[in-house]
Amino acid sequence: MRRFLVPLGVALAVAVASLLPGAGAPTAGGLPWDKLAHALGGAALVLASAWALRRRDGRALFACALLAVLVGAGIELAQAFVPGRHPSLLDLTADAVGAALGALLARLFTRASPGP
Repeated sequence: MRRFLVPLGVALAVAVASLLPGAGAPTAGGLPWDKLAHALGGAALVLASAWALRRRDGRALFACALLAVLVGAGIELAQAFVPGRHPSLLDLTADAVGAALGALLARLFTRASPGP
């Protein structure tokens, strides 16, 4: 049961980083670093959840990705109440893209690893 603390910790870290009051993430070199951070957070949450479940089948990975998107949606809604933050559909889209990539990576890692 303690293995579920890992995805919980990842979700908490993503939430704290996303809900700190401020002007949002900077852009450097014209790159939208905040979108990359959203995608990485979504992917990390899926990978941590898949690891905790110890399953990498399609249903489990879909559930992990859906969880990551729902966490992202909740964070976006909560940002409406944080000074200097605002909800963004583009951020949620980046969360979803990251979740999909995380599920794909989890699936690829499973296929690449030797079986019992």
